Amino acid sequence: MLKAIYNFSQEELYELGSLIALSLEEDLTDFANYKALYTAGYVADLKTKVTNARNLPDSEQRLEQQRMAYEALKVFVEGKIHQALNYLKGYIRTAYTDPTQREIQLTAAGFNEYDKAMKLNWESVTNIMNKAVIYTDSHNAQLIGGDNMPVTFPPALTSLRDAVLLDVSTFYNLRDNSEQGTQLKIEANNDLYATLSNICADGQIVYIDNEAKRDQYVVARLLDLITPPGAAGLKLDVKNSVTNEWVAGAQVKIMKDGEPVISSFTDADGKADMGNLTAGTYVGNITCAGYAEFNFEVVISTGVTSYKHYVITQIVPPTPDN
Repeated sequence: MLKAIYNFSQEELYELGSLIALSLEEDLTDFANYKALYTAGYVADLKTKVTNARNLPDSEQRLEQQRMAYEALKVFVEGKIHQALNYLKGYIRTAYTDPTQREIQLTAAGFNEYDKAMKLNWESVTNIMNKAVIYTDSHNAQLIGGDNMPVTFPPALTSLRDAVLLDVSTFYNLRDNSEQGTQLKIEANNDLYATLSNICADGQIVYIDNEAKRDQYVVARLLDLITPPGAAGLKLDVKNSVTNEWVAGAQVKIMKDGEPVISSFTDADGKADMGNLTAGTYVGNITCAGYAEFNFEVVISTGVTSYKHYVITQIVPPTPDN
């Protein structure tokens, strides 16, 4: 399995990339005199590489996407699917009064999968819905007779079947692609680090007689600027759980027992920076107009800036029933 080739955090890597890109932009003439590859386009590509690597969902964000898909499926199955299947069971019981015939019909309609489906076994969910749709189509006359099953029920059941099949497929894809997504994230980060290392190596040559400028291309020194020894803080970003877009203007509050509340707001890139924190456990929340409140807990250690990624859920106004 692919592993990171750098020994610091992802967020530190992205901050490192931004710092080196700025330095390279300022020193472009000197670098271009050394190698023709250093152009304004090269700098622009480097900035894009930093942004693209940062924006690839990390493992926590992919897990959150899976969890959101799971919860949506759970609500769907325990709500509309559960109701529709019980309606169908009632129509079968009315149409077939003989107990033996009734059990045969219920099995034919897929109800031998019912218990597993209600325990959120996704294979059973798809199986029972497929069988239920086929059954209602082939037994339409018997079920409708005697003012039993409404004629609108079979097409509604088919729509529910199609919707749940799509949702289950989406959930499986999120789950199955998680490992691949992790590899893509590592590949992008490693490629970025390799590029930064090459720039720094060239910087040592370009400024071999200028120690002050040479220091601007030393990874260890730049990391000290990003996370000074002894410093402690919290850097975080906030995304929309559905669109995966950054959420700007979200208020972030954290508090440790016995200390005042510390507050900040996310910027246009969904980021907030809360520095100079004392070590300990903080409870916090994120609030933003149109979003559900998000609560979290984070442990801050002496000399460490913690990087966290949070995903908040947009509140969708209920749609009136037609």
